[in-house]
Amino acid sequence: MICPMFRCIFLILFTIIFASLASAQPRPEHGLHYQEPATVWDEAMPLGNGLLGALVWGDGKPLRISLDRTDLWDLRPVPEFHTEEYSYQMMRRWVREGRLADLHRLYDDPYGNPGPTKIPAGRIELTLGNDPAFEKASLDLATAMTTVHFKNGNRVRVFVHAKEPFGMIQAETKESFNLQLLVPPFNNRTVIFRHSITRGLALSIIDF
Repeated sequence: MICPMFRCIFLILFTIIFASLASAQPRPEHGLHYQEPATVWDEAMPLGNGLLGALVWGDGKPLRISLDRTDLWDLRPVPEFHTEEYSYQMMRRWVREGRLADLHRLYDDPYGNPGPTKIPAGRIELTLGNDPAFEKASLDLATAMTTVHFKNGNRVRVFVHAKEPFGMIQAETKESFNLQLLVPPFNNRTVIFRHSITRGLALSIIDF
């Protein structure tokens, strides 16, 4: 039979542990809360899981969701880096000999090549209704979701899964809205996908 004192101690410890775990969860005040829209990407509300990321910004004319992945790279080789001259020993020799032109040619100029480099994934742009007016936006850390409210009652929520390479955009509106997918201008070609959602649709979910 358990001693009443031990039972009391157990209940006290359980209460303390439960309370500490509950208080450790993110609260709404721990997130980001904007009363003015972020008009540049580096002030956006960030979402991500280490592989897939999204930045939510803009005033609704349009609302922008910039996308990226950490494994999206242009891995085209640099020819100069695969020659016999490209070595630390040769660099030291040219420094001793004062061959600055060769040093720049082999070790500086190739960095102007297009690859290898990190490349962005693109951007989704949403325009809800004819004249959307930004009201507020928030990032809830507990749900990993950004919610953007507009003064006409429309709402957009953006979510990125904590473990899976999956994201979602949820638009709640009774108005028609336009969607654009912009791909970076690789080879000087900008690819734009446009789509209009007709009036009367209360909820639209876009996976990315």
